[in-house]
Amino acid sequence: MLAGVSIVIITLVLATSHTEAGFCSSPSLTQTEKAREAFLGFHNDFRRSVALGLLKFAKTPNKKNTLGPAKNMYEVNWDCDLEKKAQDEISSCALPLESNLTENTLRLRYIKSDEEEVLRDVMWAWMSAPLRYGVGIAPNLFHYRIEALGNIANWKNRKIGCSYKSCGFDQQEMLIACVYDAK
Repeated sequence: MLAGVSIVIITLVLATSHTEAGFCSSPSLTQTEKAREAFLGFHNDFRRSVALGLLKFAKTPNKKNTLGPAKNMYEVNWDCDLEKKAQDEISSCALPLESNLTENTLRLRYIKSDEEEVLRDVMWAWMSAPLRYGVGIAPNLFHYRIEALGNIANWKNRKIGCSYKSCGFDQQEMLIACVYDAK
């Protein structure tokens, strides 16, 4: 009886440890654990700032200066299937023109060599327009300048998968895609 209980506990601990890490081991996925951590960390830090009402925009007339607080904002978890979809979206070194996925995509030229630094800069590039222009007086309406922010801050999105690819003749053009589990 005691041996059966020990096996169940060990199995739960192993399953929980793998779930907490949340990262993928499929050989078809090409990015590093460090990149996954950077994507996930950015999203959860940003969402935490929104939830606590700490995200400030440039002050402009007739525009809200703060995003949040939000009481239904949850951390997102990594999803390997969404990572694969993100990887497929940018595999040809072209941004998708049309997609039925809830996603953020971006093409950025860079000169830095540190992967984590480049990824952080790219993800903040998604936020440059909303932070500069604010979200307007009707933040629930669609506007292309705040689409990326809307995908990141959408409380219904609980899972993400992101991927990036270096492209161009000098490999200093980065394409990045994050796919969300819109419900």
